[in-house]
Amino acid sequence: AFTNPTIQEHFNGERWLNSGKFPLFTFQGKITDLGKVNFKKDGSYTVPVEGTLTIKDKSNPLSTTATIVVANGALNTSSNFTFKLSDYGINVGSQGKIANEPKIAVSADFK
Repeated sequence: AFTNPTIQEHFNGERWLNSGKFPLFTFQGKITDLGKVNFKKDGSYTVPVEGTLTIKDKSNPLSTTATIVVANGALNTSSNFTFKLSDYGINVGSQGKIANEPKIAVSADFK
């Protein structure tokens, strides 16, 4: 979310993300060391994740880490990462109003 609605409008416009045509980012990947997680024991586990991030019509490999929290039989996973907009054909210029490497936060609950 942006604090300035005009910047958000530009960011989602055809010149940059073109959200009308490409409304979703997708990440398809897997945990590469699931053995680090004890699903029978409450706790927080950091695991490596590798996959492909697709933005607009471009896909690139992405490696990051995720945190899996096991609590009372339920799972929560979260990850924070950055990516380069230029890797996806998005040039925001050098005005400094939009980061060339935005921070992404992802969270999911499994019950």
